[in-house]
Amino acid sequence: MQGDLATAYAYETPEYRKEHTLKDYAEGFGGAVSWHMATVKAVRYDRATEAEVVIILDYSFPLGSDETARTSGEYKERWVFVGDQWWRQRVERPLGAANPTESSPPE
Repeated sequence: MQGDLATAYAYETPEYRKEHTLKDYAEGFGGAVSWHMATVKAVRYDRATEAEVVIILDYSFPLGSDETARTSGEYKERWVFVGDQWWRQRVERPLGAANPTESSPPE
């Protein structure tokens, strides 16, 4: 929520971080969306080492020159336990995925 992308990036899987720099990660957010609050709604364990985390995000984004829209949405994330730590596993979605519970949070 505070824009500390370096800390957030550290939770991405080691495989993701091998292929993407912090700069790449930060550029994916583009700076257009402002996040106000995130709440964990549910954690569902598929196995002891895999979980789906459902998050409710409250965010705003610019509509035009002086207008801003504020909304909230429910998003699913995959987390995996590897070694001795939980990591966020990025799931690539096709462009235009309509259902926010099936896509990544706005970037």
